[in-house]
Amino acid sequence: MLGAILLVAGVILMAVGLVFLGSWVNGRGERAGRPGSALTDGSKTERQLMDLYFIAAVLAPLLAGAMLIAFGLQQLL
Repeated sequence: MLGAILLVAGVILMAVGLVFLGSWVNGRGERAGRPGSALTDGSKTERQLMDLYFIAAVLAPLLAGAMLIAFGLQQLL
């Protein structure tokens, strides 16, 4: 039972991470690299905040989801 719960939670987290990755690629990340955008002239602090946002919103859910899926499969098998 615990394995199935971990699998479902992992799939949900992976889906959330993919949604945020899609929004990052289509929106915020594109604006950061565009010449003449407000973020290209921004300070180092703004860049660091964008990096932190990427890690928190995209990488963390993807990695946590992968870990939950792996632990769920271990419990099932």
